[in-house]
Amino acid sequence: MIVMGTHGRSALPHLLLGSVAENVVRHAPCPVFTVRPDQHEFIMP
Repeated sequence: MIVMGTHGRSALPHLLLGSVAENVVRHAPCPVFTVRPDQHEFIMP
């Protein structure tokens, strides 16, 4: 499992994930858990 932070500052295509995080999510051979800085509680996807 990969856990990584995101900033979500980019334009519409990268609204929720930064370009690096998006690339990792799309190509990682294992589960990826992304966390935004303003997310203070765990929400099950």
